[in-house]
Amino acid sequence: MGTSIDTPFKQSGLKVAALVLSKLKRQSLADEYERLRSAPRSKAMLTVAAVLAGLFCIALIAASFGWIGLALYFGGVVLLFR
Repeated sequence: MGTSIDTPFKQSGLKVAALVLSKLKRQSLADEYERLRSAPRSKAMLTVAAVLAGLFCIALIAASFGWIGLALYFGGVVLLFR
């Protein structure tokens, strides 16, 4: 009972969420992506929405500290996703 993720936007969201979760959990990206793809559609979209909302909230908090906060945020993103 997997999801049928058909649009490129949804596929991109799954890939971003899988990348973030795989880095945070220290798991394989392929395993995390497949777990999200095989999850029920509502759970997969909720996970994607939560990850993207979390990244957005962290960016807003960093932006409140000005250019230094944003520089630290982007530096952390680069370190996380390298």
